[in-house]
Amino acid sequence: MVTVSPPESSLYVGFGALTLLVAGMALFRLGRLGCQARALYRMHRRLRPHVQANHTVTDLARRLGIRRRVRLVSSPGVRIPLTYGVVRPVIVLPASMDPESEAGRLALLHELVHVCRNDMIWHGLASVIAALFGAHPLVARMMRFLDVTREQACDRVVLVLGTCAPRAYARLLFRVLHEAPSVATPSLGMAASSHIKTRIEAMKTYPRTHFPPRLALLAGLLVLLGGTILVACTDIVEETPQAEGQAMAGKKSEGSSTGETFVIVERMPELIGGLASIQSKIRYPEIAKKAGVEGT
Repeated sequence: MVTVSPPESSLYVGFGALTLLVAGMALFRLGRLGCQARALYRMHRRLRPHVQANHTVTDLARRLGIRRRVRLVSSPGVRIPLTYGVVRPVIVLPASMDPESEAGRLALLHELVHVCRNDMIWHGLASVIAALFGAHPLVARMMRFLDVTREQACDRVVLVLGTCAPRAYARLLFRVLHEAPSVATPSLGMAASSHIKTRIEAMKTYPRTHFPPRLALLAGLLVLLGGTILVACTDIVEETPQAEGQAMAGKKSEGSSTGETFVIVERMPELIGGLASIQSKIRYPEIAKKAGVEGT
């Protein structure tokens, strides 16, 4: 019969109580996440479509390469732009924000970047993980890091597209910040008070011009083709003197097979006058002939 000493028994009880506490916290967080999703669903049923701005959404979505149909709605109960949905994404604008204005177009573009990047999928997975492991002290830091990184990526695309100046976009963020709610939701909002300063500081490092990916690929292919042609021409130029040297070496080897060495030179110039008569009287010794010196 196995007996457990009192110290070991208290240790097991402590571990069991801690496990139950962590499991209870996870269930509570999952339940809260479910309540937020239910509240979002109830809000979705009360939203009104923004028919007048459909062409604006379609134009911006085409620029980002989004093929899914994005629905634009407005609600008086929403204070900041937000996005939810994966298969049928929905962008919600406050009733006071005109989608045709500069601020409205920037807000739409920011939310469409979320749709293009499929951020709702990763945001949902991160929210479930944070609910299950919320007792870990690093989970909250991980969520803040993911939120800042995601929003900075969207800010970068908006500014790189060249639709506005960074100052105008920063003013929009400050405006949305004052309207941002403090209650978390399963949707993606445009601003969070703890992220604004970091996002504005990061805007200073973004490029001001946009080079489309297709043009970048075409430029890269042209550079690669030009480099290949240049290398090929260089090889042809280098092979010509080598070929001449090999031909000369072959002729020398033919002469060396007979035991005598001959140096093939170009046609000697013809002398005229007294020099021609002097040359006709020159006699080369046998040793000069064996050395390959031309003459008689």
